[in-house]
Amino acid sequence: MKIDYNQLKEELENLSKEEILEMSVLLPQRLNLFYALRGFDATDALILGFEKKVFLPKEEALKIIHPLKFRGYKEYKKWIRENKIDYLPLSAHEHYNIRIVDLLGKIKIDNFLPVEKALEVVRPLKFKNSKEYTKWRKNNKRYDLPHNISKEYHISSAEFLGNNNIASKLKKFLSKKEAIKIVHPLKLKGEREYRKWKKDNKIINIPSHPIRTYGIRWPEFLGKTV
Repeated sequence: MKIDYNQLKEELENLSKEEILEMSVLLPQRLNLFYALRGFDATDALILGFEKKVFLPKEEALKIIHPLKFRGYKEYKKWIRENKIDYLPLSAHEHYNIRIVDLLGKIKIDNFLPVEKALEVVRPLKFKNSKEYTKWRKNNKRYDLPHNISKEYHISSAEFLGNNNIASKLKKFLSKKEAIKIVHPLKLKGEREYRKWKKDNKIINIPSHPIRTYGIRWPEFLGKTV
């Protein structure tokens, strides 16, 4: 039988505490949901044999929860506490024995867009890095796109986003000889000055760590006399 909670609330508000106690046999659901309206405390509930609250059936609960579009379980629990919701359980996924994604009405994690479709959505947005993408995904509730790009699509985040922030091992640098031809005439004084020049000029085809990449010492790379 479907419960009209608004009607029950009105009924209780029009009854005294004593009258409600006298009607205890008729209160298997009313007392747990609304005893606070008439000043009941935990002892009153225990006297009448209601140690546990009566929550909405799963189907009714999901009708309330899904439209609220919570971003995560923490947000759901915050809503429960701040609004003093007593007709839904705090640990709803355990109470109803369902997954959190199903409880919150989020798209299942295995229902991501195919990689080709995902690229069509993401690349035109020109994210500078994964952090920007993650923030956009969260704010726009794009649960049809993965958080862990490499795990789902088996490509790097740089390749997925279509930007130049590619890991060093994936970049195509100039050869050592070509890099030295560019760097020597600059007469840079040291490592710090080299990094500043690289950053200021947005040089991406010469590595940040030439010593590691080319296997040479800084004086040799910068053209200084040892």
